Amino acid sequence: MLSADTNLFIHAADPDSDHHDAANRFFAEAGSNGEEFVICELVLVEIYILFVIQRFLKNHIPHSRPLNFAEL
Repeated sequence: MLSADTNLFIHAADPDSDHHDAANRFFAEAGSNGEEFVICELVLVEIYILFVIQRFLKNHIPHSRPLNFAEL
């Protein structure tokens, strides 16, 4: 069984990330051998916060540093 941290999703979705290609390779290869891939609920919530709610922020927060809860 495979899983991924939120950081992998962030880097895979951000073409400007230094880790974009590696993250995309991880996801492309993750299901290639038939192994089950799961996502925990916390990762789903973090992805929702980062990709949906972040677009309403006035100042773009770069993915190169952790978010502070007060910035949301």
